[in-house]
Amino acid sequence: MGNDKIYEIRAIEENDFEYIKESIEDYRKYNNDILIQLDGVSNKGVKLLCYFSLIESIAQDLSNYPEREQQKTFVEFVLKYQNKYLYLEFVDPITLFYHLENEIQDKINLLDLMDGQVYNPLDRSIRDKVDEIREVLEKNMAKEKVEKYLIKHRYVDLLYRMRCRISHEFSYSHISINTREEEPYYINFDRTYKIENAVLNDKVWQLSVPIQFIKNICENCINNYLDECLRNKKIPCENDSLGRFCELSWYSR
Repeated sequence: MGNDKIYEIRAIEENDFEYIKESIEDYRKYNNDILIQLDGVSNKGVKLLCYFSLIESIAQDLSNYPEREQQKTFVEFVLKYQNKYLYLEFVDPITLFYHLENEIQDKINLLDLMDGQVYNPLDRSIRDKVDEIREVLEKNMAKEKVEKYLIKHRYVDLLYRMRCRISHEFSYSHISINTREEEPYYINFDRTYKIENAVLNDKVWQLSVPIQFIKNICENCINNYLDECLRNKKIPCENDSLGRFCELSWYSR
């Protein structure tokens, strides 16, 4: 080898459990320190961006940094490692309604939701609305297409859309300003906006997501993942190393 290069090869024995435990706890402390620092950040957008980045740092590593199906990687990781919110795989009818409003508005409306009432994802009115929309959709389109729409509007998949909005636009309009709530909820409000030289006003329902909810998912996923590493005697994020091609080229192969 050349005199200007130094190579170090370190082998980890299968029974080197102390080294593995130390690596796991170092990684846990690293993430916990970031979460503590984020508590002192006032801007919710910055917090949101960081929480999603912490989640994806592990999700992408577990999939060995795939070039495609980023949403699938994110969703599967969250569903596997979070165990606080069992409704994340449920469908949200409100965003689904607005997504398909032009197609279903003559058969479905939101007038049966009480003005001023606050709903949560497990309320009977919300769950019934999903069934109502599904029934209408199945009468008007192929079952496979219906399922694609329903999957797009699962709560966990909506979290990925939120991740995209904050990453690409630094937009976090659906983050709740209510600091007392820790789980998603629905509330209606008057909306005023400008379009084509006209000012419009209407009343809409919105799914609002507290920033604490995203933090809880982030913390829950990380800790459960690290606990699994400990049980399986596995070093965390082992694919993220200086040997990755992008460390030299700035691009993966």
